[in-house]
Amino acid sequence: MIDNPFTSSTYQKIWINHFMINKSIRSVGLIDSLNFYKTSWMPLYVNCGRNMTNGITYRFFNNGSLIKNSAVLIFDVPSFHLVELQNQSYRLKKIAQYSGHLLNLKNYDSINAFLKNHFNAKSRGKFRGYFNKLEKDHEVEYEVLGADVLYDTYMEIMQEFKVLLETRFDDLGVENDILTKWAFYMDLVYPMLQEKKAILNVIRVDGKVGAISLAFLSKDSVIGAIKAFDITFGKYSLGVLELIKLLEWSIDNGYDIFDFSKGDQDYKKRFATDSYIFDCHIIYDSKNFKSLMIANGVSTFYKFKQYLRKKNFNKRYWKLKHRLRFR
Repeated sequence: MIDNPFTSSTYQKIWINHFMINKSIRSVGLIDSLNFYKTSWMPLYVNCGRNMTNGITYRFFNNGSLIKNSAVLIFDVPSFHLVELQNQSYRLKKIAQYSGHLLNLKNYDSINAFLKNHFNAKSRGKFRGYFNKLEKDHEVEYEVLGADVLYDTYMEIMQEFKVLLETRFDDLGVENDILTKWAFYMDLVYPMLQEKKAILNVIRVDGKVGAISLAFLSKDSVIGAIKAFDITFGKYSLGVLELIKLLEWSIDNGYDIFDFSKGDQDYKKRFATDSYIFDCHIIYDSKNFKSLMIANGVSTFYKFKQYLRKKNFNKRYWKLKHRLRFR
């Protein structure tokens, strides 16, 4: 069994209830841990969770097989996750989609050790200055919410989380599909907290949520998913301070990796030690004509999507969608 929060039964079940309620869901005998749905336009089986996860890992069963005359599409597989097909007729296509970044924490026994190794004295001084000024000017609390959080507290924090996201994206002038799918996250996060597969890292400023992030947990990794901060506290670099507190928690609790997941934001590059790629995996039977044609068609489609992404069409799309919403 692969240790991945996004292939857990809880994650997949809640995702199915929100997005595939009328679809037939099944496993594919070749692949462990994942459930799939069949697209309506061809015999292509797509992993539950699609591109909403922060990284899918899986393995093949040596004696498993594909569904006849079909192909399989798995979104968001990190390039550092290696899989090997035993069946000689089966093939795997990997199509690059997004960049990802991670921070290797293995060599650090404290947040100060990491900061000293990764940043120069000037940068470390700035971080200390931001913390000191924030704590001098305001009443500040740092907390990490997990399995013991009360449901009412959870609901209040998630509502504040949503407001911060709305304000932030309006300020940036872009749309974001996280907010359109917020009901899913509201249903998902609490049971994942209870199962110790997620945490909420919170900085409270004067009794209100000033910065917050949702992170998912595997055995050795903390996986950053969604973060937001109150833009009125911009002078304190509150988003960076929240990240430092989250990294501190990760080190103190013995995690080896902090995975920043998808995206090329500057703060990820600044803190990361390694980069990788999120790939689409297309699995097909090279000796079956229909399976081969499906795989080739899907591969061409996602290569074209990546071409458009490199030309920044996706950024233009989200900005245009935001402007149209406020016409």
